[in-house]
Amino acid sequence: MNQTQAKIDHSVLAAADAWARREIERTNSPPLEHYEYAIIEGRRLAAHYERDPDLIELGMILLDIMLGDSIEAGKPNEHVSRSVDAAKGFLELNHVPDDIITIVLGCIDSHHGNVSWPSVEAEICANADCYKFLRLRNWLKFLIVLTKERGADLDNALEYAGQKANEKWHTLTLDYCKHDLDPDYRIIRDIIECIRE
Repeated sequence: MNQTQAKIDHSVLAAADAWARREIERTNSPPLEHYEYAIIEGRRLAAHYERDPDLIELGMILLDIMLGDSIEAGKPNEHVSRSVDAAKGFLELNHVPDDIITIVLGCIDSHHGNVSWPSVEAEICANADCYKFLRLRNWLKFLIVLTKERGADLDNALEYAGQKANEKWHTLTLDYCKHDLDPDYRIIRDIIECIRE
């Protein structure tokens, strides 16, 4: 699939990032460290696959823009559709070109790997998103958030964090990412088994 020729205005990136950070501060979701790390990984993967890093960053910023609201509403499974709707409004309001809007909305809609990739950028964003739960440090941070900030007991937190790691491992499609994350994923599985014993 061809890359878009349109460029993203850096003021749009800054406004999207400011919006995402306000949402994270207001709802405590996703963890700020996860948000920032996923953007770094997205830009790194964009460079590796020779795609526009600003376009990937915009997709990464908006992937979970309505996650906190969806969790607060008791409908976490709706965060993808809610994020698509909110991002569409934001992008149109900021006069982002239609071809970029299409790619970014495709990144959001497919980032759980439950639909076919509408673009290379969407596949990169979905794989970069997996780093939030498959890099050992990030997974441990998530476990701490579940127990310390959200009040889950260790067994339930471990079960959920393990499910997230498995879900993201099965979402990975890029060989580069699988190779990169395999050692961390093995350690995560070993930790889960050790704690369960």
